[in-house]
This record gives sequence, C-alpha cells and structure tokens, in this order.
Amino acid sequence: MPRVCIVLLLCILGLWLTVGCSQEERSLKKYANATLTAGTGLGDLLLGTTTLDWFIRNIGKERMALVVGDESAFEFDIRDGQMAFQFLVNGTCEKEIAVSRDLRSSVNDFDAYLERHPGCRDLTLSSISVGKGSKFKGTFYKGATEKGATLGSPITATFNHGTARKAAARLVAGLSLGNPEDVLEYRGISFHYDRGSSGKMEDTVIARMTVFSEIESSD
Repeated sequence: MPRVCIVLLLCILGLWLTVGCSQEERSLKKYANATLTAGTGLGDLLLGTTTLDWFIRNIGKERMALVVGDESAFEFDIRDGQMAFQFLVNGTCEKEIAVSRDLRSSVNDFDAYLERHPGCRDLTLSSISVGKGSKFKGTFYKGATEKGATLGSPITATFNHGTARKAAARLVAGLSLGNPEDVLEYRGISFHYDRGSSGKMEDTVIARMTVFSEIESSD
C-alpha cells in the first residue's frame, strides 16, 4: 500500500451524520447499480475522461479530502468512503500548485482555490472505489463489475478478471486503515476481501472494489 502522509478532510462530524441528505448521495444514486469496469470507470464516469470541473458541478464537492504523500490527489466520497472518487494532481494543475506552494489551503475554500488554479479543473478521474457499508447504514453500491463480481460475494467471483498479480503500491481512491489487508489485483482493478472463519478462499467476502486508469495499472 502507498504511504500516505496526511489526509485533510473538508468536513465536520455533523456533515458526515447527515450524509443521507447529501447532494453527492442524491447525485450518485443512479450509479448505485452501474457497472464497475476495470481500467474504465463506473457507468458514464470514465477514468481519464471525466474532469474535476464536471464532477463538482454535477456530483458535488462538499466531502472533498486532500490526500498528500509521494503523490497528491483530491478525493470525494460518500458514506464514509463507501463510494470514493480520486483525481491525481498532475499536469498544468501540478505546475500551478508548485508555483504557489499552497496545496493544503484547498481544504479551506475549494471554490476559491480553483479560481486561483484553473488548471486543476481539467484533472481527470484516476480511480474509483466502492466498499461494503455497515449494518446500520447498509451498502450503497449494489452493482457489479463487468465480469460479475459484487460486494459481499466470494473472492472466487473475481477469477473471471484474468490472472491475479501482486498488488502494486499506488495512490487510489478508498484507501483506509479499515480496509482488509488481503487484496487481489488484476489489470485495472483490485479487490480487498475479508477471510472467512475457515480461512479458505471460497469462504472469503469481497469488501472493496477499486478501478484505476490503465496508465496506473501498467506493469
């Protein structure tokens, strides 16, 4: 897993408690059953194509997190990360930020930050992650990958994605200390899973599914 030095959240506890009424959750409702496609995206939310500007205008920006480590990214999520969307900082945006050295100030007023750094509006989705919810909140995403894997299904459901490989250390959406340590990675997609009481692969359960752009999935 990549080393993430700091995560700054643009929210307060009260906002997380009202997540059921959030703009983002209403906007993302149509994606709750959309197909999650390895290396491509979620429905019409496309990796490498959907821009940050389009996302904040059509989905929202209230639950933005700044992730800073060996790489930096803007991340948006709902229901404590059950759905997470990440935009890696690069290109013109990265150059603008390098001049001002004010990346962390983006959490104070994101609208004003984008006014100062218009190049960041053109950042494109680099990864999308969906995860299981709690018994209290339920699971928001009820769709499947293009190969039929779903949250809560046995890890063996991922085998149709091809040959698994060693998970690479990369910055992607949905990274959390709460994720299971066990992970299987295929080209363009990774699966975190909980081992069952027997410890057998067929008794495991998929807890999180994350797709990332092909440039991030190259060996």
